[in-house]
Amino acid sequence: MTEPAYNHDKFAELLVYIASRVGNDATNGDTKLNKLLYFADVTAYRRTGRPISGARYVHQTYGPIAAPLIPVREELTGTRLDVAEQELPTGGVQRRTKALDDPDVTAFTDTEKEIINEVIDRFRDCRAKEMADFAHGEPAWIMTQDGEDMSYRASLLARRASPAALDFGKKLAERLGC
Repeated sequence: MTEPAYNHDKFAELLVYIASRVGNDATNGDTKLNKLLYFADVTAYRRTGRPISGARYVHQTYGPIAAPLIPVREELTGTRLDVAEQELPTGGVQRRTKALDDPDVTAFTDTEKEIINEVIDRFRDCRAKEMADFAHGEPAWIMTQDGEDMSYRASLLARRASPAALDFGKKLAERLGC
């Protein structure tokens, strides 16, 4: 069984949509943006059997990273998106992605728009670390290591699956070639 197909245009609109809703939020940096993209796609997959964009998500230390985020954001920067960098007191840099343009909401079904808005509203007040900690409870993150792709199908497992159940699921996925 293969992973869902990636839709570049839909990912671009999802990125603009989320940036239009949270771009000015002080807690919105790349870590939070990646998690919002991930949870929008995974929530849609759980409810409808299809993610919104089909983007590939990769296991990283602070949770899932959308593989197409950087190239798509670079493609849209200056026309539909702006990226502002701010130095943090810790010495790091926070990148905030802001929309310069309204998203094309016709790219999404009513259900997809509801899911995107629900995910944004659910995590609106969360800081990046809180979102990363929450993402670390996702079965797809638990079952993978840094740099590995996270399976949409693994997101169908219970969030609070026992270690034995997760181990069984991982072995089954390997046996089936997933």
